[in-house]
Amino acid sequence: MANFFNVAKVSRAYRTYSVRQERIKREGSPYYHWAVGALAAGVAVVCSVNQQFPESKKYEPLDWLELVNNSASDVALIINGNEQFLCTAGTIRTVSGLPLHQMSVTAPAIVAAGLVVGTMQREPLTIDQWARRQK
Repeated sequence: MANFFNVAKVSRAYRTYSVRQERIKREGSPYYHWAVGALAAGVAVVCSVNQQFPESKKYEPLDWLELVNNSASDVALIINGNEQFLCTAGTIRTVSGLPLHQMSVTAPAIVAAGLVVGTMQREPLTIDQWARRQK
């Protein structure tokens, strides 16, 4: 006969996990801010999301990124080593729908620290996405 208390522990742990996952889908994750340091010409600054933000593991994968480029130079954003985006000088670039595991930023000229800032989040489901999953 199975030990009832062990079964109850597993059931409670699964229920807690399910409730947490539903809340993450409904509310998304907190924002995680990445201040890119000083960039030398042609040198990449890399951010591994799990190492930089260990508390983001429970929201994996983060799927929304906003890169603010306040410098006078264009910067290139590379996501997961294969998706590349250009963020021109003085603009904001938003990328959504891609899992964010690793990002790197490079610039063709020197950029001072604090002029390039990234903000990441796991987006909450829209009402349309939620309805599609209910089928």
